[in-house]
Order: sequence, then structure tokens, then C-alpha cells
Amino acid sequence: MKRIREEEQHSEKWQRGPLIGKGGVGSVYMAIFQNPITSWRRGLPLVVAVKSTPISSSRELAREKMVYHHLGKSPFIIRCFGDDVTVAKNGKLFYNLLLEYAPEGALFDLIITTSNGLPESQARQLSRSILGGIKHIHEAGFVHCDLKPENILVAKAINDGQLLTAKISDFGLAKRAKQSKCSVGGTLMYMSPESVRDGIQQQPSDIWALGCIVLVMLTGRLPWDERLRRQEIKRKIATESPIIPSRISKEAEDFLRKCFVRKPSERPTAQMLLNHPFVRGTKKVRDCRPRNKVAKTDKKKNEMLRNVSITTTLQGHTKAVTCIALPSTATGDKLYSGSKDGTFRVWNCHTGLCERVINLGDEISSLIHSGPWIFIGCQNLVKAWNSQIDIGFDLSGPLGRVCTMDFDNEQLFAGTESGQILVWKFNSESETANPFQPAITLEGNTHGVVCITIGCKMLYSGFRDGTIKTWDLATLQCLTTVKRHSSAVTSLACWNNYLLSCSLDGTIKTWGYTQEAGGLEVCYTHKQEQGFLALGGMNIPVMPNQGKRHDILFCSCDDHSVHIYELPSFEKKGQVFIRQEVQSIHIQDGSGGLFFIGDATGNITVGKITHHV
Repeated sequence: MKRIREEEQHSEKWQRGPLIGKGGVGSVYMAIFQNPITSWRRGLPLVVAVKSTPISSSRELAREKMVYHHLGKSPFIIRCFGDDVTVAKNGKLFYNLLLEYAPEGALFDLIITTSNGLPESQARQLSRSILGGIKHIHEAGFVHCDLKPENILVAKAINDGQLLTAKISDFGLAKRAKQSKCSVGGTLMYMSPESVRDGIQQQPSDIWALGCIVLVMLTGRLPWDERLRRQEIKRKIATESPIIPSRISKEAEDFLRKCFVRKPSERPTAQMLLNHPFVRGTKKVRDCRPRNKVAKTDKKKNEMLRNVSITTTLQGHTKAVTCIALPSTATGDKLYSGSKDGTFRVWNCHTGLCERVINLGDEISSLIHSGPWIFIGCQNLVKAWNSQIDIGFDLSGPLGRVCTMDFDNEQLFAGTESGQILVWKFNSESETANPFQPAITLEGNTHGVVCITIGCKMLYSGFRDGTIKTWDLATLQCLTTVKRHSSAVTSLACWNNYLLSCSLDGTIKTWGYTQEAGGLEVCYTHKQEQGFLALGGMNIPVMPNQGKRHDILFCSCDDHSVHIYELPSFEKKGQVFIRQEVQSIHIQDGSGGLFFIGDATGNITVGKITHHV
């Protein structure tokens, strides 16, 4: 029996996440590995899909694991990373299959976002990858027996994130070719004449199912009228062929006619069809799905962020808003902003009116808060202001512009464009004298500091040359220096036990820290065409009055947009467009889902995310 482990938050293997699907064999959950570096070394991804069923009814799922084992690796087949047995908190045993996670969803989800099917160019490209998967299955000596759009997942191509490829999944009904003592299974709409009429289900039956899938892709409609009774549909399959529309190309029409040859012995093989003009030499076609819209039929995936709204715009700054802070004070009714116009503004969160303007006479480049303290980074200076007693102090020492700051354990950290990271210690005994005293300057940096963040008892710093350094908070010694970005590291954020970094090179990297490797290692890289400027995180409820929540990542880009992703899958959930380049973004957990976006015009856009409606 597989090693049994208890499903706890601190599990050394993987942690079960939200439910993403249900089938006849089991339920499928998103899951994340707890030790990303160990998983990465074993060739495992950060996120997987876990198919689970009670161990008392796990025979079919175990047989599916056997099929995956014999199939091996193929770019057109969902990968299986193994299996295990877990015990839930109620003591119930579950058998789990760890599978490749496809955040783009099933082919069925892609089709239903359109009214009349996919563009033929995209259907050609996807048909070719489906054929590649069928060819691999057949050459391994198996029949899938349940090919349909719901069992074909869509993924972004490895070499181009804007291209889509198809991957075949769900081998619960698969059998060995020529296996005679086996009942016919599958979905009636995609069954072949010989399966319905004679109870024969062999490799040609998969080709017939492929024809049905291609027909659905091209038309958006099932091959048979679903309003008919089951016996009538069986009669039609046994005696007729699906109607091929006249509006499709001659190549598509001929491809379908070959798939729908009624005699299985005369039906072409997957290898033969790969040479058909309909799929041969297909041009690269980019994802044709509508952008920045939520499909009405794709409720399960997108309903979480259906209630995303822009509530107001705060106007007053005359130049770019570079930094925003919303302290968690007792009243929680003040928002602070800094700008390149040299002013520091205090806003009333209830009225949206500016209550106070302080002209510092120089560009404000960074702004953070800790308790009642507001820290303002300027040229050669950090200003510390106690908002409760309205008293301020100048912290000297920085050389050049103070680009980034963070505060932890009564220590203030400030990174400058000259490469310095300065540290001040806080002395709470004094209320009138300056309570912040210089402690140390972290040296050895040859490029400007762009961003710093604190998490997991570490200080992380990102530099203009793409370097990231890790510092021990206790000793303030540099532990590691890594360079995996090809351009400036523009923002850092800690999430659970991971570090997230973004860069102008168009990537967000997920890092894991390991003492064995002596530092940080990349677990996952998310790519896009635009450069990333800033990161911010939020944890929101899926439903009101429920404990289940989702982690959301906001990423501002250099194309005047803010992308919204769900973690850990990096599934895109939305996008907000701003008039000019986004200079700053602030997300306040516990503020009712509020987010604030400062842009180059001097405006602050206030938005809100709540649970789905």
C-alpha cells in the first residue's frame, strides 16, 4: 500500500486547494507542493491537479494510473506525476492521482465562449495537437474510449504563451487495443457506429470521436440533436453520419468525411490524418478568445472576480503618483500618497477629499507605514512622521534617491539608487527625541536598489541589474545572491513560503528558499509580452460568511494596465486599464477588498473586489 500521510497544512508533500472539477471516477483539486525546491529537483511543477477518490472505490483511478504509466511522456498528453494515499481529518482514506494542472481549462470551456465555434485556423491547430495525442496513445497500444471536449485540456504553448495546444486527459475508460472482454464505455454523442451497433470499441473509434470533436469546434454544436431520446440518438449513430456544414473549408470538410467513414477498417489512422491538408503545416494561431471579458458560460472559473469595480478617482497631484499607503489605524480612514510633484497628501477615505497637503520640495519616491509611523523616502533623506501626535523627524544618511523601504521588528530598511541599504533601529522610550537611530549600512551592492521586502525572517532586495539578494534579518548578513532576470527587478513580494519577483523582462518568478542549496531557486516562471512594474497581494473570500478564500496577485505593467491573477496557478482573472503608465499600486488586506492605483497623470484610481455575486 502507498505510504499514508495526514493532510495537514504543514505536510511535507502537497497541500490540497480548491475543487476545480468532478467526474465519475473522482473529484479534482488544485494542489501546491509544500517544498518547492525538492519538487523542482524531481521535475515536478509548483502546482498540480490532484484527482481523489475514497480508497474503497479507487480501483478505476488506480487503473488510470497504470495507463498513464504505460503512455509515458508526450506534449499532447496530460502528465501524471504519481499517486499516494492520504487520510483526511475525519479519518477517511483517499487515493490520489497527481496530474499536470492546465489553468486554461478544458477545450469545452474554450468552445462555449463563442456562439458559432472557434475560428477554423484555431480549430486546425488544436486538431493537430489532439491528433498527436491520439497517435501517441495508439502507438502505446491503447484506446482512449472517451474522447470529447471535456476530456481535452487546453494549455499555453511552452515556447509562446499566446499560443494554445491541446492535451488529452481522463483515461478512466481507456483499455488496451484488441482487448475483447471489455464493455463499451464513453459518451454517447461521440461514440462510433461500431460501438453502438456491434459493441466494438477499438482505435478507429477514437478517430470517429475526433471527427465529432472537430465538428463541435467548427460549429459550436453537438454532432447529434441532444433533444432526442437516447435510443433515437443510438439509431442515428448506427445508420447515419453527422451533418457537415457547407460554410467550412474544403479541407475541413474532407477531413471530417474521412473521420466519419462508417467502416472502421477503412477509417484512416491518426498518422494518416496528420498528413491531411487540414492540419498539415498549420500556421501558428494565437489565442483567439476575447480578452478582458468574462464569458457568461464560464461561471465556475470567473465568478470569483465578477464583482470588480472602480469606485472613484482621487485627483490633486500634478505629476506621477509614486507611492500610496493605507495604515491599519484604529479609525482606518486616512490614505496617504506621494508624488513626483514633491507633495505628500492625506486623503479622507470616506469623502475622497484631500485633507492635508505637505510640500516637501523634492520628488517623493517611496512611502510606507508601520503603526502610527509614516516613512517618506526622498532625495538623500527619509522623513519619519508620527500621524497620531503629528511630529516628524529627518533620518539622514542615504546617498541619492530612496527608492524603497520596509519595516520589521523595530528596524527600518531603506534602499537607494546608489546601491545602499540603510538600517535604523527604533527606540520606543523617547517620544520627543528622534527614536530612529542609524544601525548599519548593508554594503557590497554595485547597482541601484529598486525594491526590498521582508518575509520568512529574511530581507530580500532587488537591483537594477536583475540581481536579488537575501539577507538574514537577525545577523544582517548577505546569504545569497542570484540573477535570473535579464532586466531590472522592479518589485518583490512574499507569499506563503515563497518569494515572488517581477521584472521589466516580462516575467514573474516564484522562488523557494532552501538551506540545502544555499539560497533561492526558481520554482516557476510566468511570462508575458509586457514588462512588469509592481506587485501587490490580496486575500478575498469566495463567498460571504465562509472560511474559504482566494489569494489574488495584482501586477502593474508598462502598457498602462494592471493584471489580476489567482495564486498559485497564475490563472488570469481580470485586467484594469489606466490612462497612463501605472507608477504605484497598493492593496490593503482587511480593507474590504480595496486597491489603489497611482498613475503618471497624478490620479489615484480606487477599486474594490468582493466575493462573487
